[in-house]
Amino acid sequence: MNKTLIISVIAIVAMVSIVAAQDILVEYTEGTVELRGSRGWSEVFIGDSVPGNATIRVGDDGMVELRGAERTVLLARAGTYDLATILSAVQPAANNGVGSLMQGRIRRMVRDEVPQDTTVAGVRASEAVERDAVTWAGGESTYELIEEGLAALDDGDYEDAYLVFYDAWEFAGTDELPEIEFYLGYSAYLIGNIGEALDFLESSDPDPDADYYDDHVLTLAQVLVEGYAFDDAIDLLESYIERDPADEDLQVAYLLEGLAYNGSGDTRRARQKLDEARRIDPTSETGALAGEISDSL
Repeated sequence: MNKTLIISVIAIVAMVSIVAAQDILVEYTEGTVELRGSRGWSEVFIGDSVPGNATIRVGDDGMVELRGAERTVLLARAGTYDLATILSAVQPAANNGVGSLMQGRIRRMVRDEVPQDTTVAGVRASEAVERDAVTWAGGESTYELIEEGLAALDDGDYEDAYLVFYDAWEFAGTDELPEIEFYLGYSAYLIGNIGEALDFLESSDPDPDADYYDDHVLTLAQVLVEGYAFDDAIDLLESYIERDPADEDLQVAYLLEGLAYNGSGDTRRARQKLDEARRIDPTSETGALAGEISDSL
């Protein structure tokens, strides 16, 4: 064994050992999430800590967000996962790049999206409670809250935007929920609550007639890629691409699809999709990122 290989093996072993020594915080869960121990499987809940070398099982319709010292991991779909392998894997630089692209879409989204409903919303149908408009959310309508949240996004105040959209969500009528859940999921993603973001973004299917449709699909796809739900991301993006979106959105879709194929182990298809993204506009930020990732595979 040559010296370079020996050093590499030692580095990998050291990294795995460090990961194994870490306690990982269970930040968010949906459905059943279990930890394998010496006596079998036991359920874990928000706020629990699990070893960095644990084996985690996510049940049907479940997900878990885990926060370590260096990174946050979302396991978005059912399956059994070895945390040491996941946490010690090199974090794709593309995730940071794509995250920046998503943040860069905010100004366009704020400019383009004009909420239409100017009436004061009632509570959701599941909450059979009558409230006067002046007794909740400072008397503001959901229309006003959405505008306030969009202004906060435009200013880069993502935490404030999240809180405003959460207020709107708590008191929204049934017809208003899909739009508010999108904004709430989008802002949750921007502040790093990716498990919660996925929950809200999947609450309603992306609506092709909605002004925020492109942002809904692409943000959801990004969260699915980050959550190891590669097949679901590919299915979502394939359907979206068939609708022939604008070049700017199509380029991001191909980039995300390339990341999803790469995550699923299909390097050939990953390169193909990334190269399609690059061809649309090699000089754009998205095209440059797609080319960089493709060349590294």
